[in-house]
Amino acid sequence: MARSFDELVAASEACFSEKNWEQGLSVAQEMVAGFPDRAESYNQRGLYLLSLGRYPDAERSFTQALGLDFKLLDAHFNIAMLHAQRGRHDRALPHFKEVLLSQPNDAETLAAAASSALACGMRSEAEIFLRESLHARPDWQAIVTALAQLLIEDERLDDARVVLQRYVDDHADAPPPMHMALGLLHENAGSFAFALKHYHAVVTADDQNAEAFYHLGLCADEADLPNEAATFMSRAIHLKPNFMAAILSLGRHHVRRQQWDDARAALVEWQRLADRPADDPDGGRGRVDADARADAAGLLSQCERERGLPASPLVKDPAAPAATPRRVSLSIND
Repeated sequence: MARSFDELVAASEACFSEKNWEQGLSVAQEMVAGFPDRAESYNQRGLYLLSLGRYPDAERSFTQALGLDFKLLDAHFNIAMLHAQRGRHDRALPHFKEVLLSQPNDAETLAAAASSALACGMRSEAEIFLRESLHARPDWQAIVTALAQLLIEDERLDDARVVLQRYVDDHADAPPPMHMALGLLHENAGSFAFALKHYHAVVTADDQNAEAFYHLGLCADEADLPNEAATFMSRAIHLKPNFMAAILSLGRHHVRRQQWDDARAALVEWQRLADRPADDPDGGRGRVDADARADAAGLLSQCERERGLPASPLVKDPAAPAATPRRVSLSIND
C-alpha cells in the first residue's frame, strides 16, 4: 500500500536526523514518484542529493521545487546553501534574501547571508546582516566574533570594542580569545587598566598563554607598575624562550628603570637570537625587523655607556634611535 505524503515526510525526517542519506534519498524518490505536483517532494530529494555531494542533481531538484512553488522558503534556503558551499555567493545571496522577506528575524539565514555578502565584497550589507542576526540571537558567540572581526578589519576599532564588551559584560563565561581581542583593543586605545583586566582573564583561563603575559607586561609598564611588568614579561619569556618581542620589551623596560645589568643581559640575548642563521625555524638574520634591530642596538649601546664599558661588539648601530611605536595587531582567533 502506498504511503501518504505525511508518512513519507515523517520517514524522510527520520532518515535525515539519523544522517542516513541513501535511505533518505530513496524515500524522497518515492515522494517525487507519488506526489510529483508537490514542491516539497523535490526539496526533500534535493536535500539528500546535496548531503551526498551530488551538487548538479541537487540544484536541479531545488529548481524544480521552486518552479512548482516559488514561495517554498526551505527550497530557497537549501539552494542558497548549495551555491554558498560551491563558492557561488553571488547566486546564493538572492535566495537568502527571498527567505528574509518572509522571515526577517531568522538568525541562521541572516548569518548565512552575511557570509555570502562578505564573500561578494559587500561589507556594508554584511555588517547589516550580522547586526540583525545578533539582534535576533544576542547570545550567538560566533556572530559576535564575526561582526567584531569585520569592524576590526575596517579599522573601526571603537565599534568593535563596543560589540565585544557588550557580550563579555553579559557573559561571565566569555572565551579567552574574546578577552584577548578586547585587551588588544583597549591597549591600542591607550586604556591600559582595562586592557590589564582582560589579559588577566586570559591567563586565569590559560596560564600557558605567552602572548597574554607579554601584553600584560607591556600594559603594566605603561601603567607604571614596574615590578609587575618585569614579572609578566619574564613569564612570557619563560613560556616561550625565543619570544624576541618580549625579550626586547624587557630590555627596554630595564633601560627605562636604569637597571643596566638586567637590561644588557636581555638585549645581548636578543642580539644572539637575531643573529641566528636565516634558515633557523624560529627566525634569524634576514627575518628580524630592521627597526627592531636598530632599536635593540641603540638600547644596548646606551647600557654600555651608562655602565662605563666599551661598546659591545654586538652593537650594530651606536646611535640610540627614538623608540619604535608599538602597533597592536588585532584579530580574533579561536
